[in-house]
Amino acid sequence: MAFKEVEQASKEFKHYLSLGEGEVSAVAGLRSLVEKLDSVVDEAVAVVLRSGEALEVAKRANLSAERARELFRSWLELTLTGDYGDEHAAKVCKIGLAHAKAGVPEKLMILQMGVIASALIGEAVRSGAGPEAVSALTKAMFWNLALMIYSYQMARRKSLERTAGISERLFERLVTISATEIYEELASLIFARGDRSRH
Repeated sequence: MAFKEVEQASKEFKHYLSLGEGEVSAVAGLRSLVEKLDSVVDEAVAVVLRSGEALEVAKRANLSAERARELFRSWLELTLTGDYGDEHAAKVCKIGLAHAKAGVPEKLMILQMGVIASALIGEAVRSGAGPEAVSALTKAMFWNLALMIYSYQMARRKSLERTAGISERLFERLVTISATEIYEELASLIFARGDRSRH
């Protein structure tokens, strides 16, 4: 059941991002970056060590800097050498679920992806990658991020169904109601400060 759900999500995300065979081949053409991942991994770990919240999560998960380095490298190697098929998608979702299990907030995962993507794309450019390859790599990174976030949503839905008996449809309706309330609160605040733009 979960595998079929991940398979469907992966296809949807690839279609949305226009991450097709050509882009996957372009990413595969960047495999030589595997030899240059140390600087990317070092930057990722350094950010974790500078962030009080990320450091606290790592401590709770009993995650050493060396283990974090190994995990970042393993995922980056998969990003550069994977085939972006169903099994690859399942592995990426598993990484997202490992973050959820460790109590990593989604915001930290998203921010960390920004750090890693910036460092990896910078390394690709310094290695002579052209615009098409950089575009393909960017799409690949967003496909990874989308699947990781989706894995959180899968876990959240399962938890709600198990603990509260709330269906996915009802949960989405509750989220919509809450989002509307927060939106209106922020819109009122912006308006009160003289900014009439609601976007």
